[in-house]
Amino acid sequence: MLEGARLKKCCEVVEISVRTYQRWAAGRITDKRKGAPKMIPRKLSDLEKQEIIDLCCSDEFKDSNPYEIVITLLEKEKYIASIRSFYRVLKAAKLLHHRSNKRPRSKISTPPEKVATGSNQVWTWDITWLPSVVKGIFYYSYKIIDIWDKNIVGWEIHYTENVEHARSLFQRTLAEQGYPPVHIHSDNGNPMKGVSLLALFDDLGCKNSFSRPRVSNDNPFIESFFGTMKCSIT
Repeated sequence: MLEGARLKKCCEVVEISVRTYQRWAAGRITDKRKGAPKMIPRKLSDLEKQEIIDLCCSDEFKDSNPYEIVITLLEKEKYIASIRSFYRVLKAAKLLHHRSNKRPRSKISTPPEKVATGSNQVWTWDITWLPSVVKGIFYYSYKIIDIWDKNIVGWEIHYTENVEHARSLFQRTLAEQGYPPVHIHSDNGNPMKGVSLLALFDDLGCKNSFSRPRVSNDNPFIESFFGTMKCSIT
């Protein structure tokens, strides 16, 4: 434009409007791209951030979480920053760790999902009670099903629920099926985690997995089977 070129033609070359250029020239437009520097009026200063770090690492609050620290300061009529700001500052300083004498919560991971592409690859089993003709007396039904075709590969009914019955059931069922290297899934009941049963799986080369506590969806095939079986009985 200093050489005499028209403003409109210059804007057409760079594919912007004349109005956009006028806003840029007047300084009334800001860079709104991601990562561009922004003016945050209430942003904590470096001194305020260091004050938060020093406070959280002090002897008084070294075992307290940010929520407890902020509440304690409010009771003393002192306010530095919000609870969320405390967490952000500690995270940026790599100080956001477990700060209590209590054992940290352990995350229960989702059990590995097994997909069967044929028979005798993945079995699931469980134990449920069955009513008898005498009120208050129940039988215990042990069932093993193949998730590939939903067939019952092994079952027994006993008066009690224990690991020895489960071990004898699997010993017989695996022998009938030719000792396949099957993966066996179950819930977290005592018979399922019995030492003698797990030793049998280990001797025969069978891998096993368990559901998460109180999560029935981790063992859906056998739970659905038991629901159908009990509905047909009643």
